[in-house]
Amino acid sequence: MLSLAFKTQHGDTFRMQTIAVHCKTLHLDSCSQYDKLAHSKAPLDTGDPKMSATGLLRTRIILLLALVIVLASTAAVADSFNFSFTGTGVTGSGTLYTNAFSGGSYLVTGISGTQNGKAMTLLAPNAFDGNDNLLFPSNPVLDFAGISFVAGGIDYNVYFNWFACCGGTTTYYETTVPGVLGVALTGSISASEPSSLLLLGIGLIGTLRRKHLV
Repeated sequence: MLSLAFKTQHGDTFRMQTIAVHCKTLHLDSCSQYDKLAHSKAPLDTGDPKMSATGLLRTRIILLLALVIVLASTAAVADSFNFSFTGTGVTGSGTLYTNAFSGGSYLVTGISGTQNGKAMTLLAPNAFDGNDNLLFPSNPVLDFAGISFVAGGIDYNVYFNWFACCGGTTTYYETTVPGVLGVALTGSISASEPSSLLLLGIGLIGTLRRKHLV
């Protein structure tokens, strides 16, 4: 196995990360062959359409390392999710902004949108009705603590009623009074467009395959 180290940036914070790659992924007989090729100064023979064996292996190594860095960088950046919901007397839509996915969830750090024509402003965790502002990658996308925001001078908490609390069902609700069930909601949420970095990574895979098949 090879242990590859790289640095990623999230905001003003830099982190060193490592990833293990099996040498067979690079089509190398042994990891010692990687060290030999990675430090080789032999030409890549780019004038030869089929490339030399050494050139092909070195190219494969370079592209795979670039892809690893691209995917790691994509995981480190923030994400955004478009949402909409309706309920009795309630209509809302907008975008949630989050930190990078970590520990099985996203932490919502911002919101832009409206509810019944009033602009939404995110409230900090534990600011209203015990909210934790966590967003999950699969249904239910909220937990019982939910996400809280203010609109038109009123505090709201949108949550998933895990335990069928307070005579309600296991669905999403919005409340303005802590401990009160509130209004049942239906809606949708989806990630914004894929990162261009991830698309670049897919392109690198295609390049690697084409060079291998020539």
